[in-house]
Amino acid sequence: MSPRILTDRSFRAALGLTAFFAVWQALTSLGLIDAFLLPSPVAVAGALWDMALDGSLWVHLGASLQRVAVGFALACVVGMALGLICGWWRGVADFVRPVVEALRPIPPLAWIPITILWFGLGDAASYFLVFLGAVFPAFVATYTAVRGLDRNQMNAALCLGATPWQLFTDVLIPASLAIILPALRFPLGV
Repeated sequence: MSPRILTDRSFRAALGLTAFFAVWQALTSLGLIDAFLLPSPVAVAGALWDMALDGSLWVHLGASLQRVAVGFALACVVGMALGLICGWWRGVADFVRPVVEALRPIPPLAWIPITILWFGLGDAASYFLVFLGAVFPAFVATYTAVRGLDRNQMNAALCLGATPWQLFTDVLIPASLAIILPALRFPLGV
């Protein structure tokens, strides 16, 4: 192998993944890891192939994507709306931000017991957990974007006779969306 290939990051990453799966397969094949608790990569790939062929994989994948989409959409609507309102009106932010800052550090997994009590084991519980994982980052991104806007745009609109509603809908929202929309990748990842 040439030295250039060994220094290529993608080659090293592929080599690391290959070594990981090879060690995993070897440990399972030698019986050092219980194949019932942690099946080998070959067994996992076989089960994946079987599920893809019988269609059950696509049904479960669709259900999971639906849960993520619904929870994320709700989080974006609520987080962005609260972020816009709190960023625009400091009086509202004084009431809302302490609640957000108190709840935001709690990981979504810690909400599972109370979520089961509130919603049971159905889809509503899944929607709620995805919502909790994404609403706080969406709020913070929106609030930060609104508070960081250039005030010269606001002042220019006011000088041109913009009403407060026009200032909010025609200046604040479009100007902050350029910052908010790329920042929504983080809550989607969460």
